[in-house]
Amino acid sequence: MPSSSTHKVEDLEWIVRTQVADSFLFVRSDSPFRSIRELFKHAQANPGKLRVGATGFGTVDDVTVRVLEKKGYKMTTVPYPKPGERYAAALGGHTEVLYEQAGDVLQYLKAGQLKPLIIFAEKRHPAFPDVPSSKELGLDVTLPQFRGLVTRKGVPPERVKALADAFTRAMQTPQWKKFADEWYMSPDSVMTHEQFGPWIASEAATLERSSPAPAASTTSPAASSSAPGSGRGSSWSAWAWPARPRSSRTFVGSRRATAPSGWPASAGARSPLPSR
Repeated sequence: MPSSSTHKVEDLEWIVRTQVADSFLFVRSDSPFRSIRELFKHAQANPGKLRVGATGFGTVDDVTVRVLEKKGYKMTTVPYPKPGERYAAALGGHTEVLYEQAGDVLQYLKAGQLKPLIIFAEKRHPAFPDVPSSKELGLDVTLPQFRGLVTRKGVPPERVKALADAFTRAMQTPQWKKFADEWYMSPDSVMTHEQFGPWIASEAATLERSSPAPAASTTSPAASSSAPGSGRGSSWSAWAWPARPRSSRTFVGSRRATAPSGWPASAGARSPLPSR
């Protein structure tokens, strides 16, 4: 992970992955760009002219924009740490492109105000069958937002197993599957304890390889950002369960600036775990 992170992957016990939300590039529905190829063609002809609304510099949003730049599609990251400002900028024409997860802009998709042009994933999402994936276009970048349950090393194995089993059962319920489908979570979101840790290590290595030096800007409309993995600005969200009773749960590496008290705030659902 980037050097600004205070924790290493191996410092934590990665219990279970609960959600994966792949990221998209969205444009306004009346945008002149009808496809990602049209957008990329314009970016090639006008380097740096297209503005991409993102959470901040050094985030996976920004890393993705810079990976595209290496491919010849230079666009400019415009940081808006607050989601409402980010969406208003896209809808108001202050940015031409929005980097976001589909569930977070659900209301604008339903209202027909935004349209996706590309999903950064291995394959197309079943809810957006006409939207090409980055993989099929030869772009080796995904970096999804994900959430999961995490604790520190040293927690007794039986507690780790109890939590992993409980969450795995919960995610097999019709209620959870309906929630995940409505919020455009990846069908392959659920990952077991045995799989989660190695996957995290692989994602951290990918982010490390892809992360360029932070870019300075004097044109930002909003203060941004922190490095990936350091809190705000990362795509990593995880519930960290304390090893000792009566400690407070915390969030590790949330992409959002604040940690909800239960399930993700955007979901509007309650946590099945009691407050401690």
